[in-house]
Amino acid sequence: MAELQVILSSGDITNYQESATAAGNALQTLDEIKVLVPIITTVADATYTVLATDANKVLHVTRTATGVCTITFPTALISDGFRFVIKDTGGAQTFNITLATEGAETIDGSTTFTINTNYQAINVYCDGTNLFIY
Repeated sequence: MAELQVILSSGDITNYQESATAAGNALQTLDEIKVLVPIITTVADATYTVLATDANKVLHVTRTATGVCTITFPTALISDGFRFVIKDTGGAQTFNITLATEGAETIDGSTTFTINTNYQAINVYCDGTNLFIY
């Protein structure tokens, strides 16, 4: 059976059902519906070390309203498939966010990656050796 992944906000399922019925469309009942809800970790301090529990999360950086922020990816978490998102809340042009590694690992071939555009978001993944931005 094919898997369907849907991201919905509150009330979307009811609205969809009402719209489909009003348009004369039949609804098919699925055995299981998976709803993906982004899990957010707020980063408000000048330094933050990525945790194992941050895998597949959004690091929501509010620190840029008042100062620079460095997010460090520790060597211990280097594993194939580890991924996360870093999102600026609006101050990175003035107060940059720097992603760094703890050891010799690189980020797109460099020792650091800087977010310096307001509201910028980056997706980060690990191949088991280094980090990459996509």
